[in-house]
Amino acid sequence: MNGLVFSDSNYDLMWTDGVSLYNLFDAPFFGIDAQLILDSVQNKISSHTSTTFVVDESGFWFSGIHDDIGFEMHFLSNDGQLISWDLNSFEDSSPNAILSLGQSTILVADDGINGRQLVELQTDGSHSWLTSMSLQSNGNPPTNVGENLGLNLLGNKIIFDAQISGVDPTVWSYDLLSNTVTELSSLMVAPSERVEPVILDDRIWFDCITGSTAEELCVSDGTTTGTKVVHEFQPGMTSAEIRGMMATDNHLLIIANGEEGGFDTGHCLWSFDVTTLEAELVYDPWLGIGNNSDAVNYGRLVGNNELVMFVADDGISGHELHLWSPLTLNEEWLIW
Repeated sequence: MNGLVFSDSNYDLMWTDGVSLYNLFDAPFFGIDAQLILDSVQNKISSHTSTTFVVDESGFWFSGIHDDIGFEMHFLSNDGQLISWDLNSFEDSSPNAILSLGQSTILVADDGINGRQLVELQTDGSHSWLTSMSLQSNGNPPTNVGENLGLNLLGNKIIFDAQISGVDPTVWSYDLLSNTVTELSSLMVAPSERVEPVILDDRIWFDCITGSTAEELCVSDGTTTGTKVVHEFQPGMTSAEIRGMMATDNHLLIIANGEEGGFDTGHCLWSFDVTTLEAELVYDPWLGIGNNSDAVNYGRLVGNNELVMFVADDGISGHELHLWSPLTLNEEWLIW
């Protein structure tokens, strides 16, 4: 609605257009009839320290505290209709990993009996539980689902992380057409433990750990054969310590501690071509053997197709902002 939603230090949900500031439920685009209804519940709803939310074309999906039902899921439409779900009648369902599908959303929640599972919410107020996973070791309900990798839509499959088959989370998929759950790899653990996943070229890219590679760049196309470690920045059991990752055209820009010509580069900016699966060191803030810029120890990698920014140490100025342009990947310039 041409504005920004955020939660403040009083746990209130707020909306601003950059000029005026409102409580979300008092936003000026709601009609009088909707406003009267929202006024009756406004004081009952607040954000939680673990509140997450997603905005789509139809409205605002968010987890928050309702005085009558606890920490649950809610939907506020663009015309002011508020829907709340009591997914756990025993205690809080503690929703997380919200994935909007337009007129519905899929997320992870706890029903109080079966542990944390995938559930789909409809804008008519209904819901349906999609999975009934249990720990393979003892049959107990799972407690760790979608914590790091979250829920990611690839075609007709949702890719997520879950601790079901061992002591660490692994990569799983839920097929929306067949309603089946599949573990895509039991060898790759702790997916997306360091950085948020990136979807590019119909695949999801993330960091993960294996018994033979330590933490490196991994990929999944939603199949078991297409879920694998795709590149080692540090050959062997040394970790790449990936700290940032973003997509630009057909490349991934990655902050990682790599190796070039047998020498450790420290944390630098790398470009990874998702077509050729080749990595190139494109910017080293602190040149020289044995020098480590410690890039993205503070802040994160941000930017777009024209410019990226991150904090790094060049050995002279300490930790400061560094800029680099992905346009240099094209090797062609037009001076206008």
